[in-house]
Amino acid sequence: MKMQEKTRLCRFSVLVIIAFGLFALSSLTSGPLHAHIAEPVILNTSAGQWSSVKGYEVEALEWRDLVNWHETMHNARPAWIRFAVRWDMIELTPGVYSWYNTSTPTPSVYPSTTPLSYAYDFYKKYEIIQTQYPEAKMFVTVKIAPPAYRDTTFSTLPCTRLNGSGITALANFINSMLSQYPNIRYVEIWNEPDADPDDMDVEHGHQWFYGCWADKDVSNFGGDYYGMVLATVYPRVKLTPTSTAHAEVQIIAGALMYKINIPKPGTPTPTPPPYPQTNYLEGLLSVGGKYLDGISFHHYQYSTDMNIDYLTQAYAMVLEALAKYGRSDVPVFISEGALKCPTPVLARTPCIVPTDFRTNIQPAYFAKWNTFVEKNYSRCVMFIWYTGEDWVHCDTSLLHTGGTPKPVHTAFATVKQNWWHYLPGVIRETPMP
Repeated sequence: MKMQEKTRLCRFSVLVIIAFGLFALSSLTSGPLHAHIAEPVILNTSAGQWSSVKGYEVEALEWRDLVNWHETMHNARPAWIRFAVRWDMIELTPGVYSWYNTSTPTPSVYPSTTPLSYAYDFYKKYEIIQTQYPEAKMFVTVKIAPPAYRDTTFSTLPCTRLNGSGITALANFINSMLSQYPNIRYVEIWNEPDADPDDMDVEHGHQWFYGCWADKDVSNFGGDYYGMVLATVYPRVKLTPTSTAHAEVQIIAGALMYKINIPKPGTPTPTPPPYPQTNYLEGLLSVGGKYLDGISFHHYQYSTDMNIDYLTQAYAMVLEALAKYGRSDVPVFISEGALKCPTPVLARTPCIVPTDFRTNIQPAYFAKWNTFVEKNYSRCVMFIWYTGEDWVHCDTSLLHTGGTPKPVHTAFATVKQNWWHYLPGVIRETPMP
């Protein structure tokens, strides 16, 4: 081959490579998903690539834990960090927000059980995540209304619905939080609102964790009420034509308890029967479907077979409901989930049966779950393993007391995204490393 022909061929190859690169780039930054959530930034670090989907739950951790366990947690490379804000601990007087600022005396009481120490803990978590985990997106759940905004005619529990003035007050509170903490980009409205107040185990404090807005006596389980809350809050946060509007913030609806009746190990996978949470989502979408940027749900299993069929069924039901109400454009977030010990577990007690639950079963299930979400990234953009610390939650924590990693945390830190999953036209069936 003559030198001129070689030169032309080389130039042509370079042009083809450049054209493909531009095409890939344009494909990654366009499409319906881009309008709602930014595509992942893939970083090469000494520890490997940052996964785009996996996340930590740090609600029950104190800010000092984030400092003391930074090396362990940072090396796990979470793409998301979820934590909550208890509205009732910040708005002690209607219309007055007690956010911590540097002019406020530093509290000396821990853990964060007083309003001052709670506000300080939230402030420190935000500061630490922003500076020490800059690659992670903050995903904040708002829950527990102040007493002045609780609908005590619906339930006397603190997790009850909002009264007439409480819905607008919720929007005002979210705007206050976003003004105080502008790097929060994802706000989840309530935690498991499709729980019924009659099902709360008050002795074990369920009323402080669940949303208990559901009503078993109506056909949509009370989802229409949640949709009404969205229809009021969303425009007041994102669309109000004032300097306080936060148009860039993503309002995430749900945190629904999408639980499927899971059989004992060894029995066939069932076809999920109708259950109230399905109706709740439809009620939510029928009233508030226009007023959300994403849907989140929770999924836990008590199992030993590492079968993710139940997760895929729950996910499919969410997509079906979104399509029915014309919202196939919005992303889906799994904002809580884990594989729970199938035998009773007391506080801080390891799973005894099966004996390899911690060492083999949980890590393998995590890897399958991560692969599922990565492969469905076009719609499912996040999953949060619940929880980060070692407490009474059926042995699901990533870390032991004191911050040492459990085997499932090693799996969490090891998996990483395959960058070629995001090239246009590539079928994402490549096994995860």
